[in-house]
Amino acid sequence: MVQLEFSFDTACELSIEQKEKVKDALSNVAISQEASWSASRCRDAGVWESHVTSVSVHRGLVGGRSGADVLEISVGSKDGGMRRQVAKLMEYEEAVKEWTAFEKLKAKIDTTFCVPITAVIRGVHRPAGRAQGDRTALRARGWKVPGGP
Repeated sequence: MVQLEFSFDTACELSIEQKEKVKDALSNVAISQEASWSASRCRDAGVWESHVTSVSVHRGLVGGRSGADVLEISVGSKDGGMRRQVAKLMEYEEAVKEWTAFEKLKAKIDTTFCVPITAVIRGVHRPAGRAQGDRTALRARGWKVPGGP
């Protein structure tokens, strides 16, 4: 399993306990074992690309209606590139429902203009065996945040 490096911006006003929970959740995001997979193939499979090495947490985002905790993050790769994304932390059961619904949507329509779910934690792909109430991460590819890089 890949050991991700984490950092938190000073503007990210999370307690030490909250930061540990975020690290725990994002450490469990599925990462491709196939170096040859393209970004779109990884996204279709719901996994981060194999070259992901780090996560920088910038700040919390507000305004959502699902009850999930939402964070602006950047995902770093071996080549030094960074991709701005959004991490959505929610109860495990809700993450499974959202992933399943997105998979059904992708099978029916062209989702080019939908904000895609790019990766989910490993247990969401195969939901059997997880304890109820586990807090989990479901990531959606981010959009450019006004005023952001």
